Amino acid sequence: SRVWQHLPEKFDGDNFRAWLFRIARNYVIQESRKRRPDLAEDLRMVTAEDHTPDHQLVERERMEILKNCLSKLEQKLAELVQSRLGGESYEDICERIGLQPARAHKLFHTAKTQLTTCVEHHGLGQAQ
Repeated sequence: SRVWQHLPEKFDGDNFRAWLFRIARNYVIQESRKRRPDLAEDLRMVTAEDHTPDHQLVERERMEILKNCLSKLEQKLAELVQSRLGGESYEDICERIGLQPARAHKLFHTAKTQLTTCVEHHGLGQAQ
């Protein structure tokens, strides 16, 4: 899924929810441009107004699924993902939890794969 593909190099450690929303929004706009370019601008306006109670409920449900999937990871994998999402560098993480950088990168990739599978199992893979 797009989120896990771009996680290591694109997420800057700020607001994870907003980052996820931007990915989903940009994907929907990109797909709409392919199908009907005249709708792209209308879609931009609609997505800017997606802070309705229904939209917020869907976003909360998505975040719960992500949290649930994260909780299913092994402790070291979950800690690695949470640390990276929090903006911590691989160097700092490796020093703190006693990993070699190559191993940390491999574990992060493993965690992304497991999270992607879990999220797709819950039906969120298509939105990202």
